[in-house]
Amino acid sequence: MWSIARSAALIPFGPGSRAAASEGFYDSSSPQGMQNFSIRRGFKVCSDKVVENTLYRPDLVFEKIASDPDGKVRAAASQIDFDRLCFSAQN
Repeated sequence: MWSIARSAALIPFGPGSRAAASEGFYDSSSPQGMQNFSIRRGFKVCSDKVVENTLYRPDLVFEKIASDPDGKVRAAASQIDFDRLCFSAQN
C-alpha cells in the first residue's frame, strides 16, 4: 500500500488491479475492484451493493488527493450511517 499525498492510499490487488481509497471512499482500476472491499461487524457483512453504492466515489477520492479544499469528503463521510444501511434489524 502506498500513500498518495498523505491523503489517500493506493492498494495493489494483483496485475492491473488496484484501488485508491480515502476516508472510506474508493476508486478502482478494474471492474473487479469491488470484490476487494467489504464492511463487517462481527459475523455480519454489509451487502456488496450497499458498499458499492455508498463508497464507490471516484469524485471524492480525487477531491481528497487534491486536499479536499471545499470539504466535500468530510461532508459526504458525515452523512453515511452504516448502522442504518447495513446492520439494522431490517437488513
